[in-house]
Amino acid sequence: MIGALLPVFAGEIGRGDYGDPASSVDLFLAGAAHDVAFAEEAGLHVEWHRPFHDLLWRAADAGQGVTASRP
Repeated sequence: MIGALLPVFAGEIGRGDYGDPASSVDLFLAGAAHDVAFAEEAGLHVEWHRPFHDLLWRAADAGQGVTASRP
């Protein structure tokens, strides 16, 4: 399965085309916000997610996201 995806990802990277929601930084950022909200409602500790969320924001700030804006 990974072998089939690698050429697709390489093509996106080569073209600089990140518009497909399957590889969108914005998609992951939207999910991150929901993860935190869900965890808070459920009383779960998700502080370990913060480093990943920080990396996503760095990518968005560097122009890799399309529509992301910080909360």
